[in-house]
Amino acid sequence: MKIIILLTITSVLALSGYAQDIHANIFVRTPQVLNYRINNEVTYTPVISTGVGFAHKSKFIELATYIDQSDAYGFYTFFGATLISERVAQSLTLATNCFGEISYFPSQTAGKESFTYTSGICYFPNFNINHMNIGIPLCLGLAYNNDALSINSRVILNVAIKIN
Repeated sequence: MKIIILLTITSVLALSGYAQDIHANIFVRTPQVLNYRINNEVTYTPVISTGVGFAHKSKFIELATYIDQSDAYGFYTFFGATLISERVAQSLTLATNCFGEISYFPSQTAGKESFTYTSGICYFPNFNINHMNIGIPLCLGLAYNNDALSINSRVILNVAIKIN
């Protein structure tokens, strides 16, 4: 039933011309996540993730999977809007984005499933080369998981290939 609803919405958007303004990409990224929990606990987690992203004007949403160095895996959606974007050279753009993220951690080995909710801001220098975009977002946000609040910082190598 969900697939039928999704196909119907997609068809209506395409017929109305709205979907022609939607840009899609596939990506691979390597976030290096540093969390400063309010109880003075600091954790560092290198991650690799891959997924698909969609953008319309200044808004974007991405759906992805990830795996970290301890083989823990999960899924997330990353969404937001570009606040400022400036082209400083033919292929170099500097952008500032606000973002939200919902990460799902399925039950693994000795743990139980959980969600993490994050929101923040990213400074995103990126290079556009043909149908590829290479960027290094620098992000700072607040994350909430299991009654714990943390300051979350990330340095990410992001490689995206435009689909359309």
